[in-house]
Amino acid sequence: MPWLIKSTSNEVIPLSDHLFFVHVPRCGGTSLMQQFAVPQKVIDARGLMGKLAMKYFFMRYKTLERANFPIYTRENFFAGLLLVISIALNVTKGVPESLKLYGISIEILLGSFAIFISLFTTIVCTAPVIGRITLVHRWYLWLVHYPMFRLCEATDWCTGTNKHGYIMHLTAPKLLKYGYVTPEQMGSICSLAIVRNPYSRMVSIYGYNRFGESESFPTFVRRWKKLMKPYLEHGEKEEWYTPCHLLPMFEFTHHGHGHNARQIVQSIVKQEELKYLKTKEGAQEAIKQNSSVADLPDIVRNALLGMPHTNKRATGKKWHEYYDQETMDLTYEMYKQDFAVFNYDRTIPQRPDLKASICRASVVNTTPSGVQKSNSSPMTANTEEEDDATTSTATSADTTDTTLKELQRRREYDLVGLDLEDEPEDETQQDQVDGSATENEEAEEGKGKTETMTNHIASASNGRASA
Repeated sequence: MPWLIKSTSNEVIPLSDHLFFVHVPRCGGTSLMQQFAVPQKVIDARGLMGKLAMKYFFMRYKTLERANFPIYTRENFFAGLLLVISIALNVTKGVPESLKLYGISIEILLGSFAIFISLFTTIVCTAPVIGRITLVHRWYLWLVHYPMFRLCEATDWCTGTNKHGYIMHLTAPKLLKYGYVTPEQMGSICSLAIVRNPYSRMVSIYGYNRFGESESFPTFVRRWKKLMKPYLEHGEKEEWYTPCHLLPMFEFTHHGHGHNARQIVQSIVKQEELKYLKTKEGAQEAIKQNSSVADLPDIVRNALLGMPHTNKRATGKKWHEYYDQETMDLTYEMYKQDFAVFNYDRTIPQRPDLKASICRASVVNTTPSGVQKSNSSPMTANTEEEDDATTSTATSADTTDTTLKELQRRREYDLVGLDLEDEPEDETQQDQVDGSATENEEAEEGKGKTETMTNHIASASNGRASA
């Protein structure tokens, strides 16, 4: 994952039958990995050390889906076993006193190692600590990439982890920039992303990233907004500055902001509308409401129909019950573009006591650049008050007209929506933080790749649309 269907050394599949899943964190879809047996395919393609590393990665990923600070794990079982052996050796004096390592007895070393394993896997290497403590997060990015000799990455399937973060949670623009997916592939394959109501997603983020039950939802949201400072103030989207769970959903499916934003992913489905796929009546209702699942490609529809929901966490109350006016306003302020891009109501209908924030998101043009727009994409921006519907319609029409002309004029600069105005202002910021010249060279190389790929993605996509 996110490759669900692709050619392998044993089986060649036409590019049009490939299926690529852009996995937006906390929006569902993790179970697609098991449904398409991606972990096993990745493991089978690796050498001995790679098999062991990727087996552990997938096991650990599944463990962290169940608990923020997991206690009943294989690591703790092993640590407990070592601790028992250490205590037994100390009591029975089973190890000669002369047998020491750097002056430290074997039983002390075993006991210390057991405690280290338990603390490291139960507290340090968890989503709340890695995702919310900046120093630990940056240390983790480099630790899993260089000292572990890149054993936990599988770029051929776009899964695993490396210095860029969790590969299966990279945004579509990053996947293109790093060369994990080519423009030809993105223009020809079926690509899928699942999004959800930003208010509901915020509660899911809270459940996955909180420091235990003692951390309240209001406290978490306020702290979460502080973590988003690099993104909100400087537009930093690299994992070094902004962990993937912090990013708005549209960053995974689009490139750029405001009028310069372009949709890259072909089929964008709302989690709330997956229910329409289960029955014939639901399918008719989806068409009637112009739902995001109304006109999906068959390969996407079949994938979603068979998707189990295996990583749902039990909660004591419904998501809308977590909110008060402050948390609602803060959530909208952080993710206001998601409300506009995916046409979500900025009110909470179940909570008439709460009023929508007066802060408005800028209009986002969501027509894919060089990609035929699917009717399945819920991409109608709505940033006006309901009682200003007439004015909003007129403004939207003018905006669309202007944007089409702009798209034609800038086609030579576009890579599925890459606009020169969206390039980073300072390419040396990364080096100033981590002191790595290599990182800066990779960023420059990625930028160069983006510019040279322009005509390829446009021609590939237009060819597919014509077909």
